[in-house]
Amino acid sequence: MRLPLAVAVLTLSSAGCGRAITHSASSRVHLYSDERITVVSPALRDERELRDTTVTAEYGLDVVSGATQALTIDAVSAATRFSERRHQGGLTASKELSPETEVEVGYTVSAEPDHVVHSPSLGVTRELLSRMVRASARYQLLAESIGLTGSHAFSEHALGHRLDLGWTQIFTRSLVVTALATATAYDCSARLGCFANPYRYVGVDLGGERVALPERAPARRLTGAAALRLSRAFADSSALHAGYRLSGDSWDVQAHTVDLAVVTEQLASRLLVRAEARATLQRGASFYSSHYQSGGDGVPGYRTADAELSQLRNLRLQLHLEWSAGRARFVGELGRMWNSYPDFPTLPTRHAWLGGLGLDLEL
Repeated sequence: MRLPLAVAVLTLSSAGCGRAITHSASSRVHLYSDERITVVSPALRDERELRDTTVTAEYGLDVVSGATQALTIDAVSAATRFSERRHQGGLTASKELSPETEVEVGYTVSAEPDHVVHSPSLGVTRELLSRMVRASARYQLLAESIGLTGSHAFSEHALGHRLDLGWTQIFTRSLVVTALATATAYDCSARLGCFANPYRYVGVDLGGERVALPERAPARRLTGAAALRLSRAFADSSALHAGYRLSGDSWDVQAHTVDLAVVTEQLASRLLVRAEARATLQRGASFYSSHYQSGGDGVPGYRTADAELSQLRNLRLQLHLEWSAGRARFVGELGRMWNSYPDFPTLPTRHAWLGGLGLDLEL
């Protein structure tokens, strides 16, 4: 498997912005490649500080290609080639109301041929206890429209609300603890339900015959997650980060995630090296089954062919490097991910390479 690498360099002029105090620009190209699909994701970011207001503009593109199965009855004969693009743009403005308080307003739009998401957001950050504590809260509205490529007759809509809370506290000069909490609530169209794929079909045994029926999920989904992260710095320009995250939802999906990272600076702080590992163990949704059968109540009301709603075991190892040279910083990363789906016969394992290159500039 080849690992193509590319770099997108962003150069923006600050002409016409005489009030600008600082100006930075960055570019990234990320790569995901497994046995089925390849995703190349270039992204650009520009940030300018105008007195007490910081304005950030971002643009990202996902170029997805590969093979997917239209029916789960036979993953081989149903595999189809595809290629599509997803565009995402965002604009954020943050303003200091006081030396301890900052407010952020943002808007993001994501568009692909059959899926559009509009997402305004509002957040506030407050420093407390002589700046030993940093507390944050952020609300985000998610308005989604789902369709079918080449068809104007099919349209589904979903409305989501997301709340993120954060609490970071400095205990000592070398120990920082962060607590995070996230909650989401989605209301979706009753025809397919939340996050169901209109292209995906599920095999159901109906009266001794195997038939393919459209995927269907509940029309409401509530999710919640809590995480705790500890960061410990050492005198030799290195640090250790460890975290645990527990998540669950109203569909009985539950996941435990642990992560560990070691960061060190070398060569007079010009080279930063970060090595990290992350492992996840997930329980599948209550209505997920590897083999659906019709019973006395007829066809199962909820059914899914989404491997991410089945049992999941995930392990990811990644190496991240940053090299500083004056006002420029070069970034590179390489990783490997292993997914195991014990209760998903058509895709028992899925392994992927992760890669990326980037450039940050202080202008």
